Amino acid sequence: MHQPDKMAGFIELESAEVRWFLSVDKNDLPEGYLAQGKSAFRSLTIDGEQVEFSDGFTDLHTLVYKDILTGGGYGLREAKKAIELVHGMRSLELTTKQDNFHALLKQ
Repeated sequence: MHQPDKMAGFIELESAEVRWFLSVDKNDLPEGYLAQGKSAFRSLTIDGEQVEFSDGFTDLHTLVYKDILTGGGYGLREAKKAIELVHGMRSLELTTKQDNFHALLKQ
């Protein structure tokens, strides 16, 4: 899926198969999240076990930027593979092969 406010896909890595879903559409939040005042949901499911880590990320970007400005963080060399991977993911053709769809797309 590739829409202005959400993307989803499947990637096969050396040691993992990853079904991913990224969205900035508040309608994709789990039921009750907005009522609780939460504006983000972050979750990984590894070998069938869900790890939710939605809380504690409010100022993450600010903290990372401060670290970079004081000489910490990663350089371009370290980030190159991740940047190339994301660029490739954004450039792929859409598929209707449903056996690798993320669970949120099957709803």
